[in-house]
Amino acid sequence: MTMLGFMRTDYETGLYSIAARLKSILTLTGVVVLTSALPQASELWKNNNQEQFRLLARKSLALVGVVQLLVMVGSIVFSGLIIKITSGSSFMEVKPAFRILLFSLVPIGLSNIAGGLVLIPAGREKRLLYSEIAGAVMSFIANLIFIPKYSIIAAASTTVASETLVCILCFWYIKKDLGINLIKETVYFIAEKTKDITEPFRIFLGNVLIGKKLPYYCPCCNKYLYSFKEGEYMRCPKFYNIDRYIGFDQKVVCPVCFSLPRHRIMVFWMKEHIELFKNKRILLFAPELSVCLWMSRNGISSTTADLYKSADLKLDIQDTKLDDASYDIIICNHVLEHVENYAKAMQELKRIISPEGFIIISFPVDLSIDNVYENNSITTPEDRLREFGQNDHLRVFGKNSAAILESFGFEVREICGSDCDSKIKPVIGPADYDFNKLWILTTTKRTFD
Repeated sequence: MTMLGFMRTDYETGLYSIAARLKSILTLTGVVVLTSALPQASELWKNNNQEQFRLLARKSLALVGVVQLLVMVGSIVFSGLIIKITSGSSFMEVKPAFRILLFSLVPIGLSNIAGGLVLIPAGREKRLLYSEIAGAVMSFIANLIFIPKYSIIAAASTTVASETLVCILCFWYIKKDLGINLIKETVYFIAEKTKDITEPFRIFLGNVLIGKKLPYYCPCCNKYLYSFKEGEYMRCPKFYNIDRYIGFDQKVVCPVCFSLPRHRIMVFWMKEHIELFKNKRILLFAPELSVCLWMSRNGISSTTADLYKSADLKLDIQDTKLDDASYDIIICNHVLEHVENYAKAMQELKRIISPEGFIIISFPVDLSIDNVYENNSITTPEDRLREFGQNDHLRVFGKNSAAILESFGFEVREICGSDCDSKIKPVIGPADYDFNKLWILTTTKRTFD
């Protein structure tokens, strides 16, 4: 604007100052996000937490990019109204220049994040400085050439070009110095989130128009699906041992209710034997959304129990304090690997189940071991992650799990994924120990056919 003042009239400079001022107000999104996220970004880089640092950068870049794009489009459409409200009808001559300036909103927002949130925390302040100097040089030369002839249109166009150059150079330095292709990662991130957001509508439309013709089905939420989706397991190496997930199908999570194969296998069996669950006293340990959805939809009531999370009863499965034979059905999925003494838990389950009742139970099964692998000396989350597959697991069971259950005085029957409709994807996964079998336990011989 300084060069415009030297080379054109005060009136033209005044017009351009209006457009520039409005543009500055509309670029605040990047500044706000940068100010909020910079301390966290600096801390993540300092602690060498590269994965979370990149995730924060992707999220921030996606947020600013999308918001600035929407602001740009909206402001272009309503540019006349914006000028009229903020400056008056007499300044409508600035509208073409203002519209051109609006195209700088996106590169300014993106360079705020790329430079301020990535290069600065990574100690590459000089790279940001070089980018800004290059933009300033380009702006000076272009203004010197074009302002005399094209006035405020040239000034606006030069601003857009120079801000775009700064943005491009920031991303180039990020890729060159840090090895991060932030644009590519962010595009994938936006595409993934867009798919997640639109997936419910897509599924609803598919169920209305095509229904049973879709290739997959989740019995938990009663939805036909185009596909199951990947979970977050491979992205959480501090919680899950990702080596156990490699080589196994990761697209096993229902996009609606987040059910896993074990939930769908159990619900598939429950649906075929639904009369067994009517008007029964049911105790549901560690209630999961997918199972609760199916039970609620089918009018099956239960009492939920958990030691740590919200539930009807706060119970320690090793010592419930419940009366003998107090429930007709107990559902206990993936709980035994978390308790200190699984033998005490099994004895407690046997005590509180009614003589004619049954228990549905499952837990992680590693087919490469025989019985149970546990070690009381393994106490840290890191060691448990390595040995048992998850940082809060205390053991993993082996291929002789049925015999282990029988040793507690139960009659044991299997619910096998191989007996289920392939549409529900009843496979082993997403980890090698996410077995596609559950067990029905009774204290007396009983058939369920």
